Amino acid sequence: MAVFYVFQGETYKEERKGDYVWSPQRNSKGGKNAGYEMMTKIRKGDFILHNSNGKIVSISIAKTDCYKAKQPIELALADTSVKWNDAGYRVDTAYSDFDIPVVATKHKSWLASHYVAGSAFTSAGTGKQQYMCHLADEHAIYLLDQAIKSQKDPMVLKHLKSALAEIVGEKDSEYDQTEVESINELVEEAATAGTKPNWEGKKEVQAMTTSPNTGRQLPKRDPQRAADALRV
Repeated sequence: MAVFYVFQGETYKEERKGDYVWSPQRNSKGGKNAGYEMMTKIRKGDFILHNSNGKIVSISIAKTDCYKAKQPIELALADTSVKWNDAGYRVDTAYSDFDIPVVATKHKSWLASHYVAGSAFTSAGTGKQQYMCHLADEHAIYLLDQAIKSQKDPMVLKHLKSALAEIVGEKDSEYDQTEVESINELVEEAATAGTKPNWEGKKEVQAMTTSPNTGRQLPKRDPQRAADALRV
């Protein structure tokens, strides 16, 4: 799972209403654009933080991998300062709005002192001048934590806290403490009993489960398999 940060500005209203993010494949001169190319990195289940006119206003979960798509008619008709080529990239998303936006410039100092190369913010703490950016986990965790502090709506808070927990969980450890304890117990029991791992060397499809709060698809982990793997 990855986290992205999109600067939507003029097109947020249209993209939010349609539950998607869209960019052209090339700039107006036919050349490559880093922000547009970043769209191709998005995969189903990734998080996207949405910045509109300097404020972080929502978070979404990618419902599809990025795919090639013609410019939506509402964007072509929108009153924007730039007219894009029709050939583009699109990701269908599920938006969740903040009830109180986060003003990004208020966190400029922190972002500057915690600069991460390749993330959405420059060494000066300002946002990059491109549409879609990768967002470093450290930045994602900080910004979500700041958003949580200011929200009032219980449902918004629940969703943001769940998103934060999933990002922190994947960043810190593949398994939570309860799972780690279960794995250790299984390893100790097997060692005491002298049993051999029940593994035939065949690859299996990763079992998945759905997060009850964010709706993201998450790997369904099996402590027994993990314990067996540690003993192979």
